Amino acid sequence: MTVPSDKEIITGAKNFVKHMANFTKLLLNFDTEGKPISQRSGFLYESNDVLYVITALHGKIVSPVYIETNLVVDGKCVALSAGDFHYLQNINTPNDFIDIACSRFPIETIRDQISKDPKLAGQTISMLGYRGPICLPIAGEAYGFCSVKGEHLVPTDRGYNFEKMAVAEVGMEYVSDNIKGEHLFALSGKFKGDEIYRGCSGSPVCDPNKRVVSILLGRESDSQLLRGANLTILPQIIKNLP
Repeated sequence: MTVPSDKEIITGAKNFVKHMANFTKLLLNFDTEGKPISQRSGFLYESNDVLYVITALHGKIVSPVYIETNLVVDGKCVALSAGDFHYLQNINTPNDFIDIACSRFPIETIRDQISKDPKLAGQTISMLGYRGPICLPIAGEAYGFCSVKGEHLVPTDRGYNFEKMAVAEVGMEYVSDNIKGEHLFALSGKFKGDEIYRGCSGSPVCDPNKRVVSILLGRESDSQLLRGANLTILPQIIKNLP
């Protein structure tokens, strides 16, 4: 077997991060007065020709929630409605919920909004969903993610405009599952700090073939491990959407 050179490894890592940066979507959460109160990441999952937004629940998601789109106004990305989120109760702990949230992406509503907004004239919404398998992580394989954060939020009539920045990790190794059934990943380097990873929750974690194995949830207690949700329950969550 041919061993890849350092240059090939670096190039492969850069290509992976570039792909994940386009694949991962920023989600913006607001309070009842429309002020941004949190950011998280997510991805679009396509099943039976329907797009779903998948992200981390983290207790409760307060509407409205906006998702990053490919639309641009005044040189900034535009975030539009991500739909209404739903989640499943954990059968093992009735007072708890599985840390995965899902919504049907309102693509037709957004297309109608674009047609009525002169600043979006000539643009077409393009939101590609993941159609591949949801796999389980395995020991000895490398995994990674790239989260997108929003800076300089500007409220508009259509939603929010913002500038993008990214946080990425590659070469993570699957260690085991914790007692909640969440996947644990070891970083290839040092833990960068909670503030750096803030907003990364919900980012899809993928293998080198870009197959989704999890979504990022956060740090495992005070360890150097990152937690990821077990997505094998995703079809059940979609099935139970109202």
